[in-house]
Amino acid sequence: MGSFITILEEILTYVVQFSVTVLEFFGVFILVYTAVRCFISWTRKDHFVRLDLAQGIALALEFKLGGEVLRTVITRDRDELFILGAIILLRGVLTFLIHWEIKNEEKALAKSSADLLRKSSPGADSSGKKRLKKASVVAKNFGDRLVQTENEQRTARESLLRARSAYVQAYQPCSFAVDAPLNDE
Repeated sequence: MGSFITILEEILTYVVQFSVTVLEFFGVFILVYTAVRCFISWTRKDHFVRLDLAQGIALALEFKLGGEVLRTVITRDRDELFILGAIILLRGVLTFLIHWEIKNEEKALAKSSADLLRKSSPGADSSGKKRLKKASVVAKNFGDRLVQTENEQRTARESLLRARSAYVQAYQPCSFAVDAPLNDE
């Protein structure tokens, strides 16, 4: 019976060590992937870089924290247990601080996008104001994409008017001059 328990303990030790390694690998992979993706987004002047980076770091820390919790299963020495406890406490505090930073960043993005929406539609009715209360969703989904869409619409409108004016100048169908008014619709 004693040898059977010893064999089970060894199997448990190997399974836990393998699981800890896999969880820590996932944490490192997520952290590196997030860092590279956020660096590329930062070079493109994306406003959500800080939020995405904080979320990636939080997710990576949670995987690493899971690995540390699993490691406590096979720890036999009291000193090792204290060190693991300190690591778990430190990673827990870091995770809490990062989640706090994520909330603050989401609030800031929501406020800036709500201000942007208010500026773009100054006569917003009460239903519009209700939508603005859910500004974190708006910030996450639209952000600076709204400005980008407005710029694309303005550019398309200007190029259409230029093409229309060029057509009228090139192919004057009548003997009298035709002015193509600039339409701001």
